Amino acid sequence: MERALANAQAFTTLSPEAKQWMATTFYQLLSQTHLKKLARVLPSSLFHRLALESVVTRAEALDVTKFDVQNFAQEPEALSWLLEEQAP
Repeated sequence: MERALANAQAFTTLSPEAKQWMATTFYQLLSQTHLKKLARVLPSSLFHRLALESVVTRAEALDVTKFDVQNFAQEPEALSWLLEEQAP
């Protein structure tokens, strides 16, 4: 799998422990796959959206993400980005 869509629109809360695990272990495990693009559809709630954005920000700061990650408000936008051709 080289492209994936994560729809978190129904997301409600994330504990500090879960955020830490996602930013370190989860994204590191994803980086060990063939994943090249991850589109994330975020919740409409600003609080929940910021919580999820902080996870990727931390993972990128730790240099554990080896793939492109983009956040979107709606699934059609995310799918469009995923289906774009990547430059060789």
